[in-house]
Amino acid sequence: MDSTRRRYLDKRSIAGPWQITGIKRSDYSGAIVIPACDEEKWIFRTLHSLANNPADLRENFLVLVVVNHPADTDRSIKIANRRTLEEFTASPLRKNLQLGWVDACSESYELAEGGVGSARKLGFDLALTRLRDDSDAILISLDADTLVESNYLEKIVQHFSVSSAGGTVIPFSHQLATNAAEQQAIDNYELYLRCYRLGLSLADSPYAFHTIGSAIACRSSAYVHCGGMNRRKGGEDFYFLQSLAKTSGVDYLYGTIVHPAARLSSRVPFGTGPALGRLINNPDEKIFYPLSAFDLLGDWLKLVSTSLDLSGTQLQAAATGLNHDLGSFLHKQKLTETWSRLAANHKSSQKLHQAFHTWFDGLKTQQLLKHLCQPDRYGMAAALEAAPSFLDRVGLASTGTVAGDLELLRKMQNLL
Repeated sequence: MDSTRRRYLDKRSIAGPWQITGIKRSDYSGAIVIPACDEEKWIFRTLHSLANNPADLRENFLVLVVVNHPADTDRSIKIANRRTLEEFTASPLRKNLQLGWVDACSESYELAEGGVGSARKLGFDLALTRLRDDSDAILISLDADTLVESNYLEKIVQHFSVSSAGGTVIPFSHQLATNAAEQQAIDNYELYLRCYRLGLSLADSPYAFHTIGSAIACRSSAYVHCGGMNRRKGGEDFYFLQSLAKTSGVDYLYGTIVHPAARLSSRVPFGTGPALGRLINNPDEKIFYPLSAFDLLGDWLKLVSTSLDLSGTQLQAAATGLNHDLGSFLHKQKLTETWSRLAANHKSSQKLHQAFHTWFDGLKTQQLLKHLCQPDRYGMAAALEAAPSFLDRVGLASTGTVAGDLELLRKMQNLL
């Protein structure tokens, strides 16, 4: 095994009894890691969609399912997970996929830090031990309820053959919901995600990408370099992509689409599942940051890029002059002291600007937007209050419906 990969595993992998079952090879060009908790109704649909990819690519990619739950989970979930493990053993899919699995659900094998972050990390770290050393293998993050297209592996391999970035985000489009109320909720939420990404792009933020756990891929070297997956019970995808962006870069892949399920869920503290629950109960909930907040974000990022010779005190004063609420937020974030330290450590303008974006990252960006959009400031907006202004900014006319506006942004961002 390559020495850098070995050092990472020695220092950062989850120690324990877990191992890969179902396959013996250690020469894969890539791995697809799928955490699964109570997913017996979904996981085999996902695996069947992977099996529709070309045979030569399937032969070179390990598909690793981490069947997991915390020790205190419901007995019904424990039983369902055991059934899933048993089905893998005799599954005909093993003829079409390099299918391996990890038992993280039997007694003494349950993850102490239960949650999707720990399950993803366990899968990725174990997959590293089965990858080729003579090339920079590809690691792919997928979810048990997400369908992929027949060119999925082809487009991912093609992308990394030409891209210089260590990580990439794959276009997505949610599956249809089971009823009208859920469909309205998922349309609303996906439109919010797309407006958020568009707003960041218009502001020229380096963090203008979706953060969806089933739509991420990276080089194995980039995975190791950024410290690997985190163990968070929710938002692990957000923090992982942020780490990739800071260390080796994140860009967009085009030409294929992943299709996450539109599902209610309470297993994670935030994300699609909980958001759907809120939107079904309150379809007019104001969850959109208005375009004006992103415009101010863009003004702030432009101010920094054109003020690299200012002192920390001067930059804080300039930000406050731009907008008082912006200034108060940056004061609480200790901009003056931070900028002075960054300027002392990075003498070139390019390095200083890069260091700023490492500090003012995706999380601080989100925190600023929340600060600016308190009810007594910009305020939040409902879908049809916010979306038309985003569409207008990129030369598109709103359809007057959430579903119609969503389709416009899907076509633009997925490059259909």
